[in-house]
Amino acid sequence: MTKGFGPGVIRNFLSIIAGNFLNKLVSIAVLVMLARYLDPARFGMYSFVTAYVLFFGIFTDMGLNLLVTRKISDGGLPAERGFDHAIILRLLLTLVSLLMALSFLHILGYRGDIAGLVYVGSLALFLSFRGIFFRTVFEIPFMVRRKMHHPALINFLSELFTLGVILLSIRLKVDLWTLILNINLANLPGFAMMAYMAVRHLRPVFRIDAKVWKELLKKAVPLGTAVFLEGVFVVVPFFMLSFFSQSYELGLYSLPYRLVSSLWIIPYALMISLLPDMSRHAATSGELFAEDLLRGLAMILLLGIPIVLFTGSFSEEIINALTGRGYEGSAPVLVFMVWGTLMYFINSVFFYAFTASGRQKLNTFVWAVVALLCILLSWVLVPAYSHFGAALSFDLSLAAGAVLNVYLLYRTTAIKVLPLASRFSLCLILPLAIISSGVFSRLASTVSGLAAFLVFAAVLRLLPFRRPSSTLSGSVSPLTRMKPWD
Repeated sequence: MTKGFGPGVIRNFLSIIAGNFLNKLVSIAVLVMLARYLDPARFGMYSFVTAYVLFFGIFTDMGLNLLVTRKISDGGLPAERGFDHAIILRLLLTLVSLLMALSFLHILGYRGDIAGLVYVGSLALFLSFRGIFFRTVFEIPFMVRRKMHHPALINFLSELFTLGVILLSIRLKVDLWTLILNINLANLPGFAMMAYMAVRHLRPVFRIDAKVWKELLKKAVPLGTAVFLEGVFVVVPFFMLSFFSQSYELGLYSLPYRLVSSLWIIPYALMISLLPDMSRHAATSGELFAEDLLRGLAMILLLGIPIVLFTGSFSEEIINALTGRGYEGSAPVLVFMVWGTLMYFINSVFFYAFTASGRQKLNTFVWAVVALLCILLSWVLVPAYSHFGAALSFDLSLAAGAVLNVYLLYRTTAIKVLPLASRFSLCLILPLAIISSGVFSRLASTVSGLAAFLVFAAVLRLLPFRRPSSTLSGSVSPLTRMKPWD
């Protein structure tokens, strides 16, 4: 019988979570100050600019970080060479991304204030710590060596410095353009520190090798396309709201989105910690790969479900505590979107599992479906239901992606996750009944429901610290089953 998560995985996961917990506390403080300083209309404009730049930030990476980490972990690429190739390629991709962002701004017909805000916001493509931008290339040495506490600490310090810059900007009563400029420039010290620490851990040699570049880009295309499609899914509701609704409704959707997307660090922290082991096991032992995946899924559900139950119970209090009056309409949207976030957690487990096993095309297919569904649903629901329609499109698209991932995993690897998922579903029946009954106070009902969930999870042996043999599919090696999508 194999052990559960190794100490390296647990230490790396806890380092990322601890560092990003502090980081997110500061981020929430930033969000609160911005939401209170900017009215919902201007906050909607700010959120549109950040979402627009975040979308084009996808092209600065195209999956190269994950691909290079996997290649170094499985011995397919020397660490120093892999790191220098990633730096050069990602810098070139960032320059291309900048040109694309500014060009499409005019093609889509955005003029005036929005155009000016996007111009200055595009600095984030190089410097920002809030998304997939060029700066993340310097995380590769820490990902490979499972020392993510270093970038987590730098992220926290950078966010803290940004908080001070925002406080000063608010005190000076700057306009929105200057505020966005100040936020981006506040990332410069953290960017320099991250680059310095990365080079100290893994010194690049900077030799151009066209053959390696070609191989990396070729293998990055399916993964990068999947990441691009995920970005399409994220940005579509913002575009639809900007076309079919007012800036006020855009602000009411943006606030819950900013809150739930701050939780997306959880599956990233867990799965990036598992990625080196999963990559090795995918090449050597199908059974160990399956165990990694199932433990990751169990842990994600154990973390995600309590978040859903708590947020659903106290959505109004959360919104009011953060922003005060003016954003009351965001509370029901937050309830919708936190369930979608649980689906995002689940999809993230499959994304990293398919990446570790070299099945990037599956990720491309799944996120193509999710993005297409989001476009269609948003086109229908946003004009009719505004920000509620955007939240519903968010949820339904991610739920469809989760179902498709489960099906494709079984078809290509014979790994069964439905037994695990069904037992977690059983654990939810009593907690949901307790919370919705209204017999106790809201706090007592929520605490009782969470306790019932954890007790049932323990009784049904869902804690992911032992081999989940009952969910494995006999002796079939998950990596020798048919691979119709590769």
